[in-house]
Amino acid sequence: MSAEKLYDLTQLTAMMGDSEGVKMMLNIFLESTPKILNEINEGFATNDFDVLARSAHKLKSSLDMMKIDTLHTVIRQIDRIENVIANKDQLELIIEKINTTLNEVFIQLTNEKSVNNQV
Repeated sequence: MSAEKLYDLTQLTAMMGDSEGVKMMLNIFLESTPKILNEINEGFATNDFDVLARSAHKLKSSLDMMKIDTLHTVIRQIDRIENVIANKDQLELIIEKINTTLNEVFIQLTNEKSVNNQV
């Protein structure tokens, strides 16, 4: 597991204002993001570029809110059908990067939640 956090809660904390609001948003993120990630993977596996693009577009704002900067550019490579088609040759690497990064974020958030009881 990476020692460096892949996310930054500064923006989320400033937006929500209190720890309860942050907890609520993080719980929503942990509940909804795996479902969207699954949609991205399904769209990739079935070559359904429309599903892939729509799902990536849904995920984009969450990644920005969580300041998951390593995916800032990556998610924008597949957030519209035109982008998916333009990056078709790189899709496997793009999807792998998204999966790897988000799985690490899920682990980090879960560990932070259990250790610090912050989430």
